Amino acid sequence: MRRLFVMALSLLFPCAALGYHALLVTDPDDQADALHDFLTGLGYTVTVARDYPDASGMADYDFVVCRKGSLEGMAPTFEAYLDVGGGVFIWSGQPKYLGMPAWLGMSFYDNWFGSYARMQAARDNPLDAPGVLEGDAFYRRVYYWDGGAVLRDPTTATVDGSYYNDAGAASQIHNEYGPGRVAWSATWLHPWDEGEYGYTTEEYESYLEAVYAWLCGSHIGVEKTTWGRLKALE
Repeated sequence: MRRLFVMALSLLFPCAALGYHALLVTDPDDQADALHDFLTGLGYTVTVARDYPDASGMADYDFVVCRKGSLEGMAPTFEAYLDVGGGVFIWSGQPKYLGMPAWLGMSFYDNWFGSYARMQAARDNPLDAPGVLEGDAFYRRVYYWDGGAVLRDPTTATVDGSYYNDAGAASQIHNEYGPGRVAWSATWLHPWDEGEYGYTTEEYESYLEAVYAWLCGSHIGVEKTTWGRLKALE
């Protein structure tokens, strides 16, 4: 009966009702504050840390948001967390410094160079994000950008976003690794406006909400019952 009740609540309030708990690992700055506010506004409980815990420490959380730089030696820690059903969101150039581990589902890290670095949806409704159609802008940048992070050549990952006019240059991806889930974005992990330098769009905000829901296991009502806070539901 309790499980049916929880499942019903999850359909009405897919994140907050189940008490999903996110670990945000970041250095303190304005972007970290904005990301924290965005996640709490979506209904998540958020713990902020300055350094990454080991895999057993990560297991206290339903997903980990990685704004702080990570190194190649950390790849096994993330893999161990994914192996037990954790969710990981990484960004920008982190795949390069992690050594492009297999759990990313992509085989190559590169840079993108261009004068109009628009990122756009690579398909309709990625991760069931409502109102997002193929070609919709995720991020617009209005001056020359040299060195935007790019992942190429998917192995198991799904490409959700790409750079303008280059379907092979992924700007957003998601991948399942065993029971775990990993997502990556070349741009902000929350809605952000850099003024004259560029801005994320409403479509990207819709996509981000879908990404976080998918990471914590509430995507289309799926219930995640690995270790962490949701053990209480078993």
